[in-house]
Amino acid sequence: MSYMVQKLLVLLLVGPGWSWWRKETGPTTTCSSSGSSYCDRSDRGLSSVPHDLPKSITSLHLGRNAITSISSSDLSSIPSGAFSNLPSLYFLTLLGNGLSNIQTGAFSNLPKLERLYLNINNLTKIHPDSFSNLRKLRTLDLGSNQISNIDSDMLNNCPNKPYWLRTFYSVC
Repeated sequence: MSYMVQKLLVLLLVGPGWSWWRKETGPTTTCSSSGSSYCDRSDRGLSSVPHDLPKSITSLHLGRNAITSISSSDLSSIPSGAFSNLPSLYFLTLLGNGLSNIQTGAFSNLPKLERLYLNINNLTKIHPDSFSNLRKLRTLDLGSNQISNIDSDMLNNCPNKPYWLRTFYSVC
């Protein structure tokens, strides 16, 4: 078999699976606006949360990107209320981003959020009011971080008292 035929055969067999190789690097990434409630922007090299997400999504996956800080004052990362235009969001994953900071207001205006995955990051502490507005939060995964202490008052405004998955600290 000639070299060119072998190359063509490899491209035909593997071609569609190479979508992981093309990484989108900016916040202009969009999800389908055709009514889909699922949006996966994992493994895209994103450094910030996309701003043009449809309001109808309920599940947002931003895992394994380059989002390093969730802060109310750092506009180069995730500012306060970054997800506020997603009132239907009930599932959010930011796992494996290298997050090192989460401040008050980062998850504000998410009245339906039930599952939040912040595992496999570089978090060392959590501000006591980080999750104060998440009244429906049921699952919070902080596993595989470097958190040494969690304020016992952190979940006072969460009536469901979320389950802590794979972390050193259990509230349930």
